[in-house]
Amino acid sequence: MTSVKSTQQLVLVLLLLASVTGCASLPPQQTVLEPAGALEAAVLAIDGGAVDEAQALLVPLLALDGQHKINALHMLTRMYAITGDSLRMRDTAQALLIADGADALALEVLGLLALAEGHAVAAQEYLFRALQSDASRWAAWNGLGILADEQSEYVQAAAHFQRGLEIVPGHPVLMANLGWSKVLAGDAEAGAQLLRDSLETAPDSIVTHSNLAFAVALQGRYEDARKLYSELYDPSIAANNIGYAALLRRDIERAETYLREALTLKPSFYEKASNNLKIAYGQ
Repeated sequence: MTSVKSTQQLVLVLLLLASVTGCASLPPQQTVLEPAGALEAAVLAIDGGAVDEAQALLVPLLALDGQHKINALHMLTRMYAITGDSLRMRDTAQALLIADGADALALEVLGLLALAEGHAVAAQEYLFRALQSDASRWAAWNGLGILADEQSEYVQAAAHFQRGLEIVPGHPVLMANLGWSKVLAGDAEAGAQLLRDSLETAPDSIVTHSNLAFAVALQGRYEDARKLYSELYDPSIAANNIGYAALLRRDIERAETYLREALTLKPSFYEKASNNLKIAYGQ
């Protein structure tokens, strides 16, 4: 199967931070503001898309102590989440922890980063610490749910996703991940419904769309799954994935049909589809 792991949903929830070591100059003729005024002006600049102006307002605040520095780091977090600049995310999160060792945002970001990199133990530690500081961090609950799914602890995963949904009802990422968790747990019908509900809010999510197609295939609705896959992938990939779903259902005859179709459509699929055929025949 060409799988779409729920870990990929992290791209939608990972808050991107940037280190702001070094100096940025204020724009020409800009007045140096007091900390509170600079933060307020930075909010307006970020909302208006003036990233350079916002950074110029925030960078000087990092030389201060206490809450002004923490506020500036949080604001930079928001700004770089919008711009998608993750190059110095770890450094900035660690700077937040130096300023406040219980900073929930920094702990959440470091946990999600560790999860994305496959460091499950570190991810779990950071995310639990984040929730100890602030139990309303829905992205931390989402991360713990993904971790539980990866460890095949589906009941616990569902509980984590549900906690997140109590904080942000109907959030498409949490809905999609809960749906995929249900699929992994063997409840393809319930999972498919949750995935559909997620797509109502976030129709452009390829991850959710693909997972829904596989959930439908797991219900034995192979041609319905093909229609869903046709909006995403080459027909050979659709046939291979549907064949794998049929294999999981122990529908060996239909699995062989779809897997051989994948081989015919794209000979380069030989190794993947032929391996699935071997599994089908217990080889």
